[in-house]
Amino acid sequence: DSYWEKRYVKRDKHVASFLADKDVVEKILNTGKYLTVLRECGEAKTVGLPVAADGLAVAADGLAHHDASAQDAATGQAGRVGPGVLSYSSNTRVYAQLVHEAYTASSHRVLDLLVKQKQLLHRLHSVKRYFLLEQGDWLVHFLDLAHEELSKDAAQASKTRIESMLALALVTAASGDQERDNVSCSLVASSALEEVLYVISI
Repeated sequence: DSYWEKRYVKRDKHVASFLADKDVVEKILNTGKYLTVLRECGEAKTVGLPVAADGLAVAADGLAHHDASAQDAATGQAGRVGPGVLSYSSNTRVYAQLVHEAYTASSHRVLDLLVKQKQLLHRLHSVKRYFLLEQGDWLVHFLDLAHEELSKDAAQASKTRIESMLALALVTAASGDQERDNVSCSLVASSALEEVLYVISI
């Protein structure tokens, strides 16, 4: 929530007068968020956004780059500017359409990045398996192995020994899951009740 809501701010006084439609302004803001995500994930490539009349295409790095091929493709016969080209128009609906195209292209790229490249669904299934205990036998095995160590205070318990027992429990109960290597543990000074209350307060 902090990443999306607090990192980006919409300043109404800086919004162009011809973009009075709140839906269009919201799409512009979200498109910028999506492009930032793509850039930070190393996907700083052109995202099929509208091309300016002078051939400048907006890329995921937030900069404008000259794209002659895009300009040629978007220019119709007799030098007329075709769809997808950003140029001045007294019809504000033209800008709304271009903003919608940019929003759709960038959102599709982010969705493709999360679902296909980063395997979001597979990772969510791992969260279901381990955190939500869809397959709880690994936890039972881990508690049996680490019972003595977990009975100690956090300051006296050995994190190295606990991690070794956790790895052994995961290998035994979830040998076919590639995500098991990403499961780790940490020792905190607060009690279980305090942790639950903190989660509820978020």
